[in-house]
Amino acid sequence: MPPSRDVPAQKCFSGGSSGYGMSLGDGLSRRRGALEGHPGHGCDLLPIERCTEVNAHHPIDSRRCATALNGDDPEPLWCHQVVEIPPLVPVVVEHQVHCLLCP
Repeated sequence: MPPSRDVPAQKCFSGGSSGYGMSLGDGLSRRRGALEGHPGHGCDLLPIERCTEVNAHHPIDSRRCATALNGDDPEPLWCHQVVEIPPLVPVVVEHQVHCLLCP
């Protein structure tokens, strides 16, 4: 039956890599994500010395009570790095071939 004719109650996800709302056929459903204890596939961060720029984001006020915050924490709570690849600049080389005649 084409997907356009499927009734929502008939749709059942019986497989695939996405665990979102996957029906197991017995009324149970799986949670999204990897199994408990599965090692992640993230990459290691580059040393801070190799970073071109470091942006420190400090909160201005409390999320709970909106009180102004001041002070400094020595270690960031969380870090991530964004690698920007600069646009390619073509290198154009002109090759000139000359012709000389015998005297």
